[in-house]
Amino acid sequence: MRSTACIVLGCCCALAYAQGFNVVNLPANNAASRGASVRQVSEGYLVFGDKYDADLVYRAHVELHGSDGALIWERALVDAAPSAFGYVDPVSPTVPDGGWAASIALNGTDTMTWRAYRFDAEGDTLWTTSLRTGYRVYPRAAVCQGDAYYYAALVQQHGSEVTKAVVARLNVPGELVQLVEFPTIAYDNLTLAAGTGTDLLMVGGRSGSSFPYRSVVMRLDSALNVIWTRDILTNMSGFSGYSSYVSKITTDEDGDVLVGGTCYNEFVSSGIPYAEFYILKLSRVNGNVIWTRRYPVSMSDWGSLNDLEHLPDGDMVSCGNVTPHDAAGFQGCIYRYAPDGTERWHRYYRFLTNPDAFNDLKDVQPTTDGGFVLTGTTQLTLQFPTVLWLLRLDEHGCLEPGCQSVGVNELLVGLPDDAMRCGPVPARDLLTVTINLPPDVELSGTMRLVATDQAGRVVQETILPDRRSQEMLIQVDTWGAGMYVIHLADQARLLASRKIMVQ
Repeated sequence: MRSTACIVLGCCCALAYAQGFNVVNLPANNAASRGASVRQVSEGYLVFGDKYDADLVYRAHVELHGSDGALIWERALVDAAPSAFGYVDPVSPTVPDGGWAASIALNGTDTMTWRAYRFDAEGDTLWTTSLRTGYRVYPRAAVCQGDAYYYAALVQQHGSEVTKAVVARLNVPGELVQLVEFPTIAYDNLTLAAGTGTDLLMVGGRSGSSFPYRSVVMRLDSALNVIWTRDILTNMSGFSGYSSYVSKITTDEDGDVLVGGTCYNEFVSSGIPYAEFYILKLSRVNGNVIWTRRYPVSMSDWGSLNDLEHLPDGDMVSCGNVTPHDAAGFQGCIYRYAPDGTERWHRYYRFLTNPDAFNDLKDVQPTTDGGFVLTGTTQLTLQFPTVLWLLRLDEHGCLEPGCQSVGVNELLVGLPDDAMRCGPVPARDLLTVTINLPPDVELSGTMRLVATDQAGRVVQETILPDRRSQEMLIQVDTWGAGMYVIHLADQARLLASRKIMVQ
């Protein structure tokens, strides 16, 4: 696959082969776009998010990408407030008829309106219901559980400096049945998930106004009564002095509760907090801790675990962002874990070569073939608009087969076509590899070419001279007929990958 980007305003750039693709949808006239949730459908992938158009209006937005990542259509849903759909994966899992639910914040003169939406399988609106108005409204999550729809948001009223968690219950036709405030949950983070039977699970962030901030987990019944509440940090050893931010909650095959988030320590001397991702497993019955897993990012790095999903085989997958070693920007990240929380692998993706670029993955979903699709944003610097980003990876988190065998976890996916060319294709005896790396690409240590087969096995590794532009011949007649991938890497990152055929 050609890991490249079409940096032309008004185009959608998709680079695809059998497994992965890497897409950015660049709006015209320097408009901004953002991916918040992605769902696999029969035609490809629906991406929900928002767009800041050239007329300076935010709109809740949905677009359909084909199985190869190419944009099929896009449309605005409604004029809305900034970040209209909410923070992380605000769209519900699939409801019984194949559609989705989400809530959106709409701008008013001096108030915002919180509205519930119900979408069909194609992303068309079936009904919408007004839930509440407030000075500020921050939609967060939606689920369908039993014969009801539940929507969660943070609402701030005029004259108050505090946002409060609010959960709305609607019936199948979309009529508001119940609206409940949870005043102990305030500030930034809030998410909602379906539990076992008719239970709901809710996690609220920052239940306090000063450092260290705390988060709580609640199990609710179908009428929004609290069954139990647990403080995150109280139930996690070794986190004295940390603030806890919870991003996602889900359940495993036994109905026990999985909580994913980020803890930040007191500010270190560099002025950047020390971050750790964590997953907490709680008993459905009483909320007691079954196990806790911590995943240090680095002593000098910032990071955010945004989404956590339980997989059909019992594993878990998460996505988010990390800031590596004194860089100003973020890299998008994906982690896979065993059922006991042990990390299996992680990958860092950077769409642009600029180390100060912001690459943030907000939602990860498993695909029917065992791979993953992710959406979020990429942004050159803070002075540039955000751009919707869509990634399709295989079961190892690779854009191209074999990346797991190269020995690095960071992958650049925005280099131009001519960064590496391979020919002829198909090859018989010799393959010519031409390398022409842009001057702004960081290099770390010795460059090398790693050739892998479709199963990810290394068939050849070649050390390269220390030159950004070079050409070399590789003997391929001993490899056997089939498809191979040529990976260009240094000691820190995978720079480019190209598929070839050997006859």
